[in-house]
Amino acid sequence: MGVRFLNDKETGDPRHTVVTIKGAAGMAQRVLFFNRVETELSRAKEAAFIVTASRNNYRNQVSLSLEGRDFDLYS
Repeated sequence: MGVRFLNDKETGDPRHTVVTIKGAAGMAQRVLFFNRVETELSRAKEAAFIVTASRNNYRNQVSLSLEGRDFDLYS
């Protein structure tokens, strides 16, 4: 699980949290916590997420978007 923070364009301060997880097929998938800086995720080895999933179609490519709603940490 990898965690990074996206900065606000105006202030340069952290604004969003992006967590990269391994999906069921072993492919990397990103969970975006929009307008939330969740620093405790960067210290966790494992976590469970509640997300809202949506399908994106861009240039005939279908992808999955996961917007984080809540999470539980495991040590």
